[in-house]
Amino acid sequence: MKSLAKRAQLMREAYESGKTLAEVGAEFGVSYQRVAQILETLGVPRRRLSKPPLPTAVAAAVVAEHMEGADVADIAARHECGHQAVRDAIKGHRRPCCYVGKARAELAAEVAELYRDKQMPVMRIRDLTGLNHQTIRKLLREAGVEMRKPGRIGGGRRRYAA
Repeated sequence: MKSLAKRAQLMREAYESGKTLAEVGAEFGVSYQRVAQILETLGVPRRRLSKPPLPTAVAAAVVAEHMEGADVADIAARHECGHQAVRDAIKGHRRPCCYVGKARAELAAEVAELYRDKQMPVMRIRDLTGLNHQTIRKLLREAGVEMRKPGRIGGGRRRYAA
């Protein structure tokens, strides 16, 4: 019994020294799942599996670049981080909706102009206006706009029934 407690304590020390569950498991001849169970019974908190979020200053720069229309991959390359870190920084930082209180027909006309005349994709209109992408699609249907196929600008059109 004492040797099991000692072994569990050695596993704890190895894990707390920075080794992964798999490395500790390989060292003691057990699976990483078993190591996780043992550490849980000892009350050892698990380390985060994901990378920490971007620093505040970098996240603000990322959001600003995205709002100016920069591509996520380009932003990630410029800031030397992964695309998911950029997406996490952008998430929840859309501009507030500037269309509150406007007549629905006027709103539909403005969204249709952005989509049809300026060839903006729905997600870019979403970022510019703060409207939900489903609301944008509904407004486009109401305006009788021909929808483009996803991922294509200018070609392969389908028409929503008005």
